[in-house]
Amino acid sequence: MSTGIAVFTFGCRTNQYESQLLREAIVAAGNEVVLPEEASVAIINACCVTGKAEKDCRNLIRRLSRRGLRVVVTGCFLDESLAGLPAETYRRGQLPEELVCASVESISGFAGHLRAFVKVEDGCEGNCAYCIVPKVRGAVRSRRVADVAREVVCLVERGWPEVVLTGVNLAAFGKDTGERLAGLIATVGRINGLRRLRLSSLEPAFFCEDLLSAATDCPCFCPHFHIPLQSGSDRILQAMGREVSA
Repeated sequence: MSTGIAVFTFGCRTNQYESQLLREAIVAAGNEVVLPEEASVAIINACCVTGKAEKDCRNLIRRLSRRGLRVVVTGCFLDESLAGLPAETYRRGQLPEELVCASVESISGFAGHLRAFVKVEDGCEGNCAYCIVPKVRGAVRSRRVADVAREVVCLVERGWPEVVLTGVNLAAFGKDTGERLAGLIATVGRINGLRRLRLSSLEPAFFCEDLLSAATDCPCFCPHFHIPLQSGSDRILQAMGREVSA
């Protein structure tokens, strides 16, 4: 008998992609993705990047537990922040097999969105003084360009003509494989039926000529970059452990 499972997501575009992957893995395991009021199990894809996200996640765990749901937490979390709460915790990719199918490795749609987020990279190797991401996400791990292209082809064919390439540290794409973000843009940009291609946040230090050329030469690339500016003070940037100057 199938289990009705509701998925809750906190955090970034990468987490939103991983929640879509969860939904498809739930269905592949013979279960059903349902609304919260119809669920017997809740899977929370957590975020601990901000104090507010952690607080909201803890509050949600308590509310769902009071309603009698089995609460399962995965994603980005610290064990100590969830200690004593009525929830099972599992690291990413280690959820119980009765809930999800572990062999699902790509998405074929993006529920509730007109544009699809596609994760191309995971992990960060920065040493920023304020950031917990390297601890909960680990080292840089990039997908292969060919794998990303196949996923985008599937999304386009199923009705998602706009795609946002995203990652924990998107600018680090290819650091571990030798491929380059510029090559990814060029390959994905040639996919028939793709109308709009976007990038999520890019650190200013990683802009280079080949990246700008690839974006310029791609007819479906949206002429917009999200560049995080965290401070205009070199002193503050140095204290933060950032690798850029004002």
